[in-house]
Amino acid sequence: MFWPSKNTLIIADLHLGKASHFRKNGLALSLQSIENDYIILEKLIEIYKPKELLILGDLFHSELNEEWNIFKIFREKHCSIIFKLVIGNHDILNESLYKAIDILVFKNGFTFENLLFTHEPAILEDKNIINIFGHIHTGYRLIGKARQAIILPCFYQKSNTFILPAFGFLTGLYCLSKPKNGKVYALSGDSVLPI
Repeated sequence: MFWPSKNTLIIADLHLGKASHFRKNGLALSLQSIENDYIILEKLIEIYKPKELLILGDLFHSELNEEWNIFKIFREKHCSIIFKLVIGNHDILNESLYKAIDILVFKNGFTFENLLFTHEPAILEDKNIINIFGHIHTGYRLIGKARQAIILPCFYQKSNTFILPAFGFLTGLYCLSKPKNGKVYALSGDSVLPI
């Protein structure tokens, strides 16, 4: 998601390090499986030229592994961009690692005007606040007339919540039904499709 007035690119759930985590636990995944995430992120940075990159949790999947070095190189390449990380449930690395590569860390999310950015959904007492978060890895199942089906990642809006799809390739999808008083925007290639 791009926020033009703040020149900020917002993503959630990269889950970098997941391929190495799986490899360590006996699943033979190539590190090339994460290459697509970097290619897409580079493309978005090139198109939008953001001043800030806001990551709504789960930047790194688990314990420190060799993929951290790949991310450090990526961070150095984009040193002019302010990186902000809202800590997610998989972000278990020591905070000093983030600080060493100039990433601002927010443990409990943060509020800007009427927007609350978190990793997981927040309990909102003020109905004027809009909670923007990730965590769920939202997907939507499209079913054709011949009962063929495809599941696509999606943005999901209901009431005063807005859920970003997982950015990472190795995340999986959790299918949600279309809300009665909300909207679903499915992602297919470079297109965003209102459902």
